[in-house]
Amino acid sequence: MADVTAQLPAPADLEAEAEGLERKAQALRQVAEGIKALNGDAAALLFGARPASNGNGPGQGPQGPQGRAAIRLIVADHPGVWKVSDLKAEAKRRGYPVSTNGIEKAVRRMHETGEAKKAGYGRYRFGSRRKEVAIESDASGAAMIAST
Repeated sequence: MADVTAQLPAPADLEAEAEGLERKAQALRQVAEGIKALNGDAAALLFGARPASNGNGPGQGPQGPQGRAAIRLIVADHPGVWKVSDLKAEAKRRGYPVSTNGIEKAVRRMHETGEAKKAGYGRYRFGSRRKEVAIESDASGAAMIAST
């Protein structure tokens, strides 16, 4: 019968392997603490992606932008007056994740911050970055340009 201890690695080799594994474990603990310290922003910093939004701010979900970020992208292509229902439909058409009332909340927040102006029931005006110009006439019939 063979001696079992002869088949085992030397204690010094086992100790060296244990120390190496302990160093790796410590490094992983530090990585985990760093991720916790980022407070949910690790994906944005490491991979350029935003975690899914909890509804309290801009977010990038797995299927695309959500909330105000989605609306900003939609109205950037076509500034003007939008019905909330049309914004929902466009967000769905683009494949953005749309919750039952997420678009309404986002539009309401944009209205509160001045990014959107109420233009009737369920309708909001989203401006372009250009100045709007209106041509008006005065009492003499001469044309005047008024910028808003």
